[in-house]
Amino acid sequence: MKQLYILATILILSINNLNAQSITISDNGGCFSNMILNIAGTFNGKNFYNNPGTGVSLYWDSIDNKWKTDAASATPGNNAFIIWFSSVNTPLNPPDLAYGSWTDDSGFCGALTQMEGSGTDNGSVLNITDENLKSSKLKIHPNPTSDFINITGKEENDTYNVYNSIGKKIFTGEFTINTPIDVKILKNGLYFLKFKSGAVIKFLKNKDNYFQKSTTWLLHFARAFFYIQSLGSS
Repeated sequence: MKQLYILATILILSINNLNAQSITISDNGGCFSNMILNIAGTFNGKNFYNNPGTGVSLYWDSIDNKWKTDAASATPGNNAFIIWFSSVNTPLNPPDLAYGSWTDDSGFCGALTQMEGSGTDNGSVLNITDENLKSSKLKIHPNPTSDFINITGKEENDTYNVYNSIGKKIFTGEFTINTPIDVKILKNGLYFLKFKSGAVIKFLKNKDNYFQKSTTWLLHFARAFFYIQSLGSS
């Protein structure tokens, strides 16, 4: 029985270790070099990370709408000494250095040179339950589409990712106001377009676009009908 208990304990610890998420940060000012922050819970609906030994935490501030790195408190939300922040509203984890822009807020440690690890969001997978999908005021048309989509309500240029229905990133592009987005390469199906600023909208790709074809055929039929009618009355 004792051996079984020990085996079960080892198994649980192994599973927890497999699920553990961590973030490694470094800067060019000499404050942090390969500092590891481990997942410590949730805060404001997103994961937060800390290193209790050094009193550093990384968390989402829902009031300022920013990810913040606090160098003076391992407890999230204290805002004791914010070193860096990012306004990229990722669904669950902070963006890595390649995916999100991190701003030096203190001028003390210099720029981030490393923000990576299993606890960061690299934009490759979309959380389809993202609340931004519900709150987005952007409009997309035509929807369904066969070749191009147009975005209205977007007032600035931005970078975007297109994801399929299971959240896998298909491609990345640059959005320019009043310029259609080419989606001809996509297969038929449901897709999500997420801007780097956070907004998410969904659209349906239908290569055959039966609705448009049906409308076109109905229009041709109506024209032919009225043309025949005009011949009979003349």
